[in-house]
Amino acid sequence: MATFVIYTYQFAPVMHPIEGMEYSDEEKVSIKESLEKKQDILGSYLSSNSELQFCHGEEMYSHKWLASQDSIHVFRIANNKNIMLETNFEEQEVKNHPSCVVIVDNRHNRQVIAIQRTKAWTKTGDVATILQETFNRLLRPKYRIQLSIDAKYHTHEFWEVVSTFHKGIKRVTFTFPYPNLPQISDLVGDFYRQVALETDSEPSTTLTALPNQTTVKLDKGSLLLENMIKACAASGKPIKITPLGSREITLGEEGLVEEKISDVALKNLGDKQDLFKSKWAIIIEFLNNIKMVYE
Repeated sequence: MATFVIYTYQFAPVMHPIEGMEYSDEEKVSIKESLEKKQDILGSYLSSNSELQFCHGEEMYSHKWLASQDSIHVFRIANNKNIMLETNFEEQEVKNHPSCVVIVDNRHNRQVIAIQRTKAWTKTGDVATILQETFNRLLRPKYRIQLSIDAKYHTHEFWEVVSTFHKGIKRVTFTFPYPNLPQISDLVGDFYRQVALETDSEPSTTLTALPNQTTVKLDKGSLLLENMIKACAASGKPIKITPLGSREITLGEEGLVEEKISDVALKNLGDKQDLFKSKWAIIIEFLNNIKMVYE
């Protein structure tokens, strides 16, 4: 079985030119229209694959396209490494390019990226950073939009941290994504949606103990609190927890959501001899079983 870490990607506007980025006065870009067509725009790059040159800073990473169909795209991306080999008692440094599989589910309101966990990369977050930088290099100057790629995590992590500190929690900060996926935006309601739209921001809220009191009341039965936790965990946005007498803890950095898929689905994917597209069917089932919220 192959193990994948599950990420979500969400779009936001680029309201002001980013340093070092040029915009043509002759090309009036409608940010509103770009946001409305955000997945179609990203899909055009993924479908053609002609303009995709994966990079991070000055470093370039090669890739191999495996298959694309119905807004789902599968490819391999290789790392740049050097390894030492010994022959006849002589050591020699040799270039090595191990790779991992990336699956992008760009179907309407899905916006999921699954990154294979392999020895090719120290952590899948490195691959997510490369993907994010590559896509934004294309999206920002032409369409005035950008995306962020964040790993999903389990909501139960919040309560595990809270239960660990018996003295209580003195502060909790939630950060919510720019309105994007309705399933996530609906969890936090119209207020934060409107705040984000009117201020071009990722709104946050902080729960702080009342004056002369040391801890915040965190009730597991609170629907409002549960929805705030779900919105952060589903979008991969951090929750910062400050226990009484201890340093701040950030959820969303560890304990990431993982899903497994049969190795058979990834071997020789796109092979013309696979007449019934059984491998593709396994990938579709894998993606369909990925949940918005993991408890």
